[in-house]
Amino acid sequence: MARPVSWLQRAPAILHAVTISKRPRYGALDIQNLFTLQPRRAQELMKMLPRIEVGMALQVSREDLLAFLERVLAAAPPGCGHHAAGEAITGLFTQILAAGAPVTREQPATPVWPVRLTPRARSLASLPESILVSRGYVHISGRTREEVAEALLALSEVIEGDEFAARFELSKPVQRVDPGALEVRGMFAELEQMEAAHAQAHAAA
Repeated sequence: MARPVSWLQRAPAILHAVTISKRPRYGALDIQNLFTLQPRRAQELMKMLPRIEVGMALQVSREDLLAFLERVLAAAPPGCGHHAAGEAITGLFTQILAAGAPVTREQPATPVWPVRLTPRARSLASLPESILVSRGYVHISGRTREEVAEALLALSEVIEGDEFAARFELSKPVQRVDPGALEVRGMFAELEQMEAAHAQAHAAA
């Protein structure tokens, strides 16, 4: 005896949900939730549908899912007897599995980065407003990674120029202070303060 289809009575409601949905594709978890199935039963159901392989995941298009549900309802329309519906669905599923549902392989989408093979010379004035260059400081802002990548590419076209160096690099080396020299200066300053205090006391007397 064929195993009963738990979602057969809810097939019209499932068809309506898919019809009004804006989702273009359904993954295994989506099928599981839509049909209220256990993971294994959801995988068995997906084997009867044309699948799209994206990386390690399998997806079903909305159009193929609608066509499948319409075939199920045509084979076992609402109102027909329970036994007759079971026999009809068993025959339909056997036919679909025998025919074999196609599997289409699709490469995962990769972000398109702005790449220029031959950078052209640019001036600091031509840099976008998202780049701020000052003495020893470069600030880059952006709302998306594409905008940041575009700014980095623009910066790479000027970073080796003399104009960038003149604005960014420190013009004078940082002077290093000898701690011993600071100590000597402090001693002289303290001596000067003592002499001034002594002179004021002598004048007051």
